[in-house]
Amino acid sequence: MWNIENLIIEKCQILKKLNKNNYSEKNLREISVVLRFLFVDHLPNTIKYFGNKMIISTKTLSPKKNSKTSFFQSAWGNIDWSSVMNFQIFDWVLNKNEMNEIFEEWKKIISEWNKVKISKFLLQTSFISGNFDIKKQDIIKFIANKLWWVHFDTNRNQKRDWKYKELDTIMESIIVLDKNPIYVEIMSISQDICNSDFFNKL
Repeated sequence: MWNIENLIIEKCQILKKLNKNNYSEKNLREISVVLRFLFVDHLPNTIKYFGNKMIISTKTLSPKKNSKTSFFQSAWGNIDWSSVMNFQIFDWVLNKNEMNEIFEEWKKIISEWNKVKISKFLLQTSFISGNFDIKKQDIIKFIANKLWWVHFDTNRNQKRDWKYKELDTIMESIIVLDKNPIYVEIMSISQDICNSDFFNKL
């Protein structure tokens, strides 16, 4: 008979080990499967196991949607001796007031660690692409469900998988630090979780 608490501990130890390895695409796909187990498939059990200690320290925040925003990625983390942070693309030139407002918002993000419950963390924005707002939990599901196998699952349901179709487009059109932005995002999510106090006490 399997014990969910023992499985949660085991998966957390695997995640901790994977987070110390190189961030190859294979490694990041494995991370996504562990994250899906802990924070999608068995989230209620994981929350029950950690209780109120399950607070994530992060520098990522869901952005204020600007009508001129055509793309946003929330990734914040370290990879290959480099750092990546939130970035945003606009459809046209911003005026001075808009630039100052965004600068002040980002300055706050950069200067402070934000502590949020895991449920709120998973609902933070990972990407804004056009009119689509894609959450961290969507990224975990996408990589674990669609990019895990050697032959990626390219099947898309027109109604159900609209977020996946948008993520396909992001993968095909944007590069971050010579890497697929979807994998950079899962790296950021994993680092935020692994660097949080509750996780380090395992």
